[in-house]
Amino acid sequence: KGTAYDHCCYCKNAVVASNVSPTAVASSSFESETCEDTEGWRDDKGDGCEWYQYNDFPGCPKFGTNFTGDGDKGSAAENCCYCKDP
Repeated sequence: KGTAYDHCCYCKNAVVASNVSPTAVASSSFESETCEDTEGWRDDKGDGCEWYQYNDFPGCPKFGTNFTGDGDKGSAAENCCYCKDP
């Protein structure tokens, strides 16, 4: 019993207010303790997981699946802890 906030890590860490920038959320402790970004992963524009952390919200709903990794290594949603589904 309880609310989504009580049981959902994403709900506890996500900022829903539209007036808050993704950068403000980037410093949250959203990443799982057991999750590690794919070492050296970059998207086809040369951006790594850090870019997604500073330019999108947890789970990367805006950009997480837009760009594949260099050399067909998958998207940020597949390679960056910040972008993986909570």
